Formats: sequence, structure tokens, C-alpha cells
Amino acid sequence: MNKKKIAIFTTIIYVIVLGSGLYLYSWFAGNKVDELEKLLVSLISQIMAVICIVYIVNKYYGWKNIGFRKIKLKNTIWFFPYIVILVPMVWEFLINTFKNAASFSASTWAGLFITFLGALSVGFSEEVIFRGIYLESFKSDKTVIKAMIISYLGFSVFHIVNLFLGNSFAQVFITIIVSSLLGFSFIALSIKLESIWLNIIFHTTWNFILISSQTLNFSVSKTSGLISEVNILVGSILWLMIIKKEKTKTKNKKTTV
Repeated sequence: MNKKKIAIFTTIIYVIVLGSGLYLYSWFAGNKVDELEKLLVSLISQIMAVICIVYIVNKYYGWKNIGFRKIKLKNTIWFFPYIVILVPMVWEFLINTFKNAASFSASTWAGLFITFLGALSVGFSEEVIFRGIYLESFKSDKTVIKAMIISYLGFSVFHIVNLFLGNSFAQVFITIIVSSLLGFSFIALSIKLESIWLNIIFHTTWNFILISSQTLNFSVSKTSGLISEVNILVGSILWLMIIKKEKTKTKNKKTTV
């Protein structure tokens, strides 16, 4: 099967499976179902999505081809701004957790664990699809820019799935804008790092802390507010570097012909 068609098919499957879970979560929320039950329903759909993605990668791509490679260490400097954002967030979350741990019930701890598994599932799935499968499917021997643009647009539009949560169009629009900036930067990062490992770690940790902090009424480090600016800055620089490299490569090929 054509890899471009596989990439689109994978996205459709992911949207259907994840969207179904989000819709059920929203429905349960409206019917005052226990929070743990809502989280479990959502987690089951996320795990089902992961299973589908793992099958597709094993059958059509191979893990190294979609970014599960050794990180190009000399280029990790480009990931440093994200570490600056994430470390204070993790630290503040841990402090708040330790302060309130004595008051946590067993269901609270279970909820945190399920939330982490959900964040890991989503982080893994979205990075594999949009920074792994899309890049591998749409790139060519001549250029990678087309694949980057498709990945960026696909990741942005995908977040319409939040409508299944019952969010308003305005809320979903804001989510799409914020997500598009992350997608803009992360596709370029995955190319410079030659790996999606750090993308998955950041994506998972970011989602887990934001969701858990909202659930537990914890404050979130102010560094989280810098994410859009960092995405624009890092993304713009890396895109320009990649475009320049592509132009130089094309020019050299024409010279040698």
C-alpha cells in the first residue's frame, strides 16, 4: 500500500478511536459518572489507538524509520529552551504533590496514574503519527519541506477532535492555534535531532502536568506561559536552517549535472 495513503488511513483510525473515547468521556461527565470510570474509558480508547499504531508501524515502516533512533547529541542545544520550560513545571508539580499527598485518597493516586498513562499514550501516538509516519510517508529524495508542511497542517487540524469533549468552537480554535505552534517547532526538531524520543518525553510530561494540575487545582509554573514564544522562535530558526540546507543541496545537484 502507498505510504501516503497509509499515513492518512492511520490518522482517520486514530481520530475515530480517540474521538469515540473523548465523546464517551464527555457523555459520562454530563451524567455525573465517577471520575475514575471516565478516565478509564478514555484510557481504553487511547490504548486501543496505540495498539493500532504499533501494528501499522511494524507492518509498513519500522521503528528506526519513523524516528526511534539515537538522538543527534550536538543538536540537543535546540531542545534546551523546552527543558527550561519543563523543569520548573515538574518541580512545582512535585512540590504541590508532596504538600498535599497526605490528603490524597486512593482514587486520587489512581487517577494520577491513569492520567499519566493517558498522557503517555497520546504523546506517543501523536509524535509517531505526525513527526514519524507523516515525515517518512511524504518526504522525497528531493525535499523534506513538503512533508514538514503536511505534518504541521495535519497536527493542527487534528485537534478539532477536541470537539468530542464538548468544547466550544472558540476553545477548540485556541487549542488548534497553540497546537499548531508546537507542531511547527517539533517537526523541525525531529529532523535536527534525527529522533522523536525527546518530543515524546516533552509531549507526555507537558500534558500530564497541565491535566493533573487542573484536576487537583495546583498552580502551574509561569514558565509554561512561554511555550508559544519558544515554539515560534525555535521553529522559525530551524525551518530557515532546513530550507537553506535544502536549497544548497538542490543548487549543488544542478551544478554537478
